[in-house]
Amino acid sequence: MNETKLNSITKLTAILTCISLVIGVIAGLIQVRDSLFRANITLEKANQTLDAIKVEALSNVIDILDINSKIRIKQVLFDSARFGEATHNIEELILDGKTGEQIYYSNELTDFREVASHYERLSVLIELNYVEFNVIFDTIAFPDNFWRESKKLRDNISLNWHGKGQVLSDFLKGFTNLCKKYKKERLAHGYKSGKAMVCD
Repeated sequence: MNETKLNSITKLTAILTCISLVIGVIAGLIQVRDSLFRANITLEKANQTLDAIKVEALSNVIDILDINSKIRIKQVLFDSARFGEATHNIEELILDGKTGEQIYYSNELTDFREVASHYERLSVLIELNYVEFNVIFDTIAFPDNFWRESKKLRDNISLNWHGKGQVLSDFLKGFTNLCKKYKKERLAHGYKSGKAMVCD
């Protein structure tokens, strides 16, 4: 009798242990299912966020292209004759005691300043990863003529920024960095125009 009770208790304990294990496995599977469900929702949200970022980035690129087309007109209008005239005037103004800063922000250089500022901002957007450089490189041409023709003008302004002989060494640094990026990319693609670029 005692042996029968003992066998019954042993069997009952084994059954309860099995049931306990099955319940544990089921609970574990439910947790795994819930985790996967939450992960799937998180993944869907991440994909939706990524899509929204792409749309916003596309919108930013379109805005940049639109602004660039307007800037290109100003850049073309500020031709070599105007650069020569502006450079000559700046040299006289510096001798008269004007600073490069005053000259840069003068009405006479409004178009020049707008063009230079545009490429400065573009460089910052690239540096801060708001827009990828390869997108800019493929859609916006570097203003080679403007850059080349403005060299003496830029030098006169930066070398006398705070007064005669008082240099602002990082004047239009972003524009300079952008030039270097274009040069590097052109050389990587084997474009001859890359060798001709002087970005100092």
